[in-house]
Amino acid sequence: MPTIAHKYPGLKNGKMITGEAFIDICQLMQEEIDKSDEYNNFIEFSIAGHSHHFYEEDTDDHWTNFYTELADRLLEYKNNRGELRDKIKSVYDLVGFKFPTAKDGIIIEDIDPYTIYGFMHQKLSAQSKATIFEGIKEVFDLESPVPERFEGVPMITSYSFTQSKLLEILDEEPELREHLWDFLETAILCAKNKHEDTASDLANLFNHLWKNTNLTWNLTKILYFVRPFDFIHLDEVNQYFIERELPDYVFPEAIEGAEYLALCQQIQEELEEDFVALSIKASEEETVVFNNDVYSPSLTVDEWESLIKDETIFVEESLTIMRRFLDYGGKATCSQLANEYGKTYGYYNSHSVQLAKRIVKDTEIDVYKEGDAIRWWRVLYLGEYAKEDEAGIFSWELRPELIEALKRVDLSLYSLYEEEKKVYATYTEVDFLNEVFMSAEEYETLRALLKEKKNVILQGAPGVGKTFAAKRLAWSILGEANEDRIETIQFHQNYSYEDFIMGYKPQEEGFELEDGIFLDVCEKASKNKELPYFLIIDEINRGNISKIFGELMQLIEKDYRGQQIRMPYNKKPFSVPENLFIIGMMNTADRSLALIDYALRRRFSFYEMTPGFETAGFKSYQASIDNESFNRMIRLIQRLNEEIRQDTTLGRGFCIGHSYFTGQTKESFSEDWLKRVVQYDILPMLNEYWFDDENKLDKWETHLMDVFSDEI
Repeated sequence: MPTIAHKYPGLKNGKMITGEAFIDICQLMQEEIDKSDEYNNFIEFSIAGHSHHFYEEDTDDHWTNFYTELADRLLEYKNNRGELRDKIKSVYDLVGFKFPTAKDGIIIEDIDPYTIYGFMHQKLSAQSKATIFEGIKEVFDLESPVPERFEGVPMITSYSFTQSKLLEILDEEPELREHLWDFLETAILCAKNKHEDTASDLANLFNHLWKNTNLTWNLTKILYFVRPFDFIHLDEVNQYFIERELPDYVFPEAIEGAEYLALCQQIQEELEEDFVALSIKASEEETVVFNNDVYSPSLTVDEWESLIKDETIFVEESLTIMRRFLDYGGKATCSQLANEYGKTYGYYNSHSVQLAKRIVKDTEIDVYKEGDAIRWWRVLYLGEYAKEDEAGIFSWELRPELIEALKRVDLSLYSLYEEEKKVYATYTEVDFLNEVFMSAEEYETLRALLKEKKNVILQGAPGVGKTFAAKRLAWSILGEANEDRIETIQFHQNYSYEDFIMGYKPQEEGFELEDGIFLDVCEKASKNKELPYFLIIDEINRGNISKIFGELMQLIEKDYRGQQIRMPYNKKPFSVPENLFIIGMMNTADRSLALIDYALRRRFSFYEMTPGFETAGFKSYQASIDNESFNRMIRLIQRLNEEIRQDTTLGRGFCIGHSYFTGQTKESFSEDWLKRVVQYDILPMLNEYWFDDENKLDKWETHLMDVFSDEI
């Protein structure tokens, strides 16, 4: 029989217990008295001191002591993780497990708290588990005895899958490993001092790690392992139990750090039970009675089909989940779906609950209750406990009538698999200056203009790298080479409002109203207002600006961002989000183009890009080529540009840009390449510039081609 200490471990820490728990403790003591010939009642039992002994029996080996000491010891290695890795590897070797490796197959050089705790909490044999804990006690010289029982300790399901994905993320973003260690340290500090600022720091780290790693709900398990009496773990069993005990609370798809800490406090105040005792109770009680005959929503196949076709009830997330259930065979745990198709198990649970609520509201069918708690999942699914070798706790099976109805609709429009999280290369000001031949001061000016005005036009002569610079300017602000938040288009004489904003497009059976690229990028930016988005418009002065922008000309202005107007085609309100930045490019040497629309000019800052031959970046590039013919050609082009600037019919907007001469290495450079640039890029442009001055044209053709003369 378990001692009181094992059943109610929080008592030793001064935690409050319920009246029900008190009665249970009295019953346990009475059982001991009944078995004894010495004592007839509680008074005699207490006088002899056995009540104290009875409570204290074996409490030192309770797992909470071991885990608390281990967390403190791990923190000591936060800045000595090489030694920590070696210690953990020695424990892996004891049980014959393969130590985690990076993508290249080499064992990891650094280690994080999740890798350690996950290793300890896989589904293992009793012998392997004992060996692991004995090994951990030995290598860390822990005083606490190895636990013999683990009531209330959650497993980490699908550990190998989660951990391998996590290692990929940490390899790409090593700072996240530091944040995991900060998370461990802040949790210990928060449990110790209960300060509001510390709790805020912990909540922020929780949010950051939830967003940028794949740990999600496993973060709550780390907190529980670190300080089990201060933080609740939220696996599926505990979530189900808490929703039963707190009927007004429904777990979201993703939980914020502040909400998690508030829930911890609410559980302590309203349930008056420590988290270890709650976890034990949740796992021991049959919180879900899987008798599938006790309830049916009594919906026919036709009625289900009607509901499925109602877009206000079966929304996109609902149909996505239905498709994944069917693809998996119609029966799965939320964890299995998450592992196979992506998202978290909370995504499948939360959206299933919300769907069931919409169905009940629309149909007014009865619901199934356990006490005061409504079991919404029963509207959609039959259920049973998951098998021992299955990820997750509860297995849901689509109701037969719902399956038949789903077969009548086309679910191919809804994604089966989530896109893998894309990892982008970092991109900084240093990267920009290495690639774009511009000074640091010029870069800071350009960046400031775009951030302040939100609309900038890069103007300049051919070949100064306007298009090249525009994308990299966006990357430098994003901090990563992320193409997904950049849209690029090119204006031309036939480009219209219907192409750019909204218009009717011919379809097989008439015309259909379609959004243009500008509305699409505005919608993307509106859905993620904390991050910048960019629209890059090449040849912006080739289009009829007033015709293309229409009534939205005003809304792109900085002071009018976020203000709504009603669109003329669909009559719906629309606004340009504040986190959208527009970068236009304009060729100043094209004589065929009229001056840019003055209404647009007032709403954009204009930044002139000039040839970058004198910049540090270009000089470094030139030195890397290390070729005298190339050096002579660059000196000639600079002299040519000076003459173009002095020409009253041309001017600085017609100078030759540096980009004609970039893109080479010492190995790839050849004089044949340089000659082709002169013959087929530079001379045709000069021919257009000086079509009425053959002497000047001949002079510069001779100078440029002389670079390739054998006599020089």
